[in-house]
Amino acid sequence: MARPDATPCDAQSGAEVAQSTDAVHLIINQIGKPPGKGQGVGRFSPRYWEPRLFRRSWRDEDGRLHTVPEWRARMQFAGERREVTLATNDRQAASRSAAKFYAVLRAKGWKHALDEVLPEAKPKPQLAGPTVGDWIVAAGKVFQGNPRTFTGYATSFRRIVADLEGIKDPDGQRFDYRAGGREQWLESVGRVGLASVTPDRVDLWRKRFVSSHGTTPLKVQRARRNANSFIRQARALFSRGILKRIGMEPPHPLPFAGVDLEPEGSTRYVGTFDACELMTAAREQLKSNDQEAWKAFLLLLCAGLRRGELDALCWSQIDATSASPSVRVMTNDFFSPKTQTSERMVPLAASIAAELEGFRPGASGVFVIESRHAPPPREARDRRYRCRDVFDRLVAWLRTNRIVADKPLHELRKEFGSIITAQADLFTASRMLGHSTMDVTQRFYAEQRVRVVVDPMAKSM
Repeated sequence: MARPDATPCDAQSGAEVAQSTDAVHLIINQIGKPPGKGQGVGRFSPRYWEPRLFRRSWRDEDGRLHTVPEWRARMQFAGERREVTLATNDRQAASRSAAKFYAVLRAKGWKHALDEVLPEAKPKPQLAGPTVGDWIVAAGKVFQGNPRTFTGYATSFRRIVADLEGIKDPDGQRFDYRAGGREQWLESVGRVGLASVTPDRVDLWRKRFVSSHGTTPLKVQRARRNANSFIRQARALFSRGILKRIGMEPPHPLPFAGVDLEPEGSTRYVGTFDACELMTAAREQLKSNDQEAWKAFLLLLCAGLRRGELDALCWSQIDATSASPSVRVMTNDFFSPKTQTSERMVPLAASIAAELEGFRPGASGVFVIESRHAPPPREARDRRYRCRDVFDRLVAWLRTNRIVADKPLHELRKEFGSIITAQADLFTASRMLGHSTMDVTQRFYAEQRVRVVVDPMAKSM
């Protein structure tokens, strides 16, 4: 089992309560003994903790309730409140452990309590069962989606496991594809026993990730969203579909069972630029100087394409001459959509369609965006882009035009969704963006459609 949830804390917390270990032993020796005459049941007694223990539970996709068998207790000391995993499913033994833990906590602080009282709760370096690498390989064989999507899931899971096990990467070893550094890093992470990746440890990772990346309110918000993204992607490796087909005994509990996500705050998109002004600047600065970046700009802002969709877009997918011009996002020889709902027909404005059609006669190949790089094979699991040079130039141009978002190209897609929502509705925006569910669209674009203000002053004048 994993050690109790914890965040870095002062090892000397609570030292003022007891100045020597004698006080600790005196308290611990009383644990389990009935209270004397006139004594109540305090926090140093197992009888206090027994009715306060609880177990974590969660519901799966079918609505079935699952419960983690180990007992837990909530404790507060020195301004910190935490859940402590007591590493046993025996209620009486858990009560005794809770009382002992609280005694050491009061006397010596959080660090000593976590390290000394429940050493058996620490993860063992070698555990029976499949390793992290075994699970990723087996899951990859039964995964039925886009290979690049699976790569994202595996990358997030490895990141969490590496952090949990302290597998450092100070020199960017995991990105060293040529000298074998990546293989060594993957092997180190892959050797970790899957059973050691428990919900408690993932919870601990989440808290430490946020605390180590967030100092200002904005950084904290970004850290929370990044932590949630890692967790969402990594737990997809343990989805119902994979568990049914993998043919391997999963750990119990599953690594992400009952793991809470960080509060992210509002994710609603708020535009930071005027689309018409940006279009005017792009026409003046890109159309004659960088035609590929100009075409990419048009399709990102006016069709809401993702980078991967644009990277493999062929001229055969653009209908610019009919009465209803459109661009069709679909599977082709070089690309598979992110999800089934990603395949869609996006209407194009006649002016945008005509602008794109003007480049068709001079095309040197099947792709709308020209590039010196060959397209990666459809089965490629890494996220290489054929048009990466074009994307880099467009990002640089957007930066000079005050697009300050972390992902400027994706910001154009978000602006497209915002415009569609304002002119039509969320359902239309969801279909044109190719979102998997309406919930995704609502997270970013749900807004008050009618502007209402309260102005009693107007009637009093």
